[in-house]
Amino acid sequence: VVKNITQEESKYSERTKHLTNRLNFVRCYVEQKFIEVEHIRTNEQRADILTKALPEPQVKHLSRLLGLVDA
Repeated sequence: VVKNITQEESKYSERTKHLTNRLNFVRCYVEQKFIEVEHIRTNEQRADILTKALPEPQVKHLSRLLGLVDA
């Protein structure tokens, strides 16, 4: 069965091709044990302090996790 790919479908594929490449790159590194992927709970996401407006208790908690203030 041959499917004709429309121009619109082709654009979508071109725009997302890099995502497949990145996925394969990361998957390879995980398999070779160069990196380890682990689940991080929502309230432990350290990057949130840099990207979101957070309530003060969460800012203090994440600051301690990052070593920005004494524990």
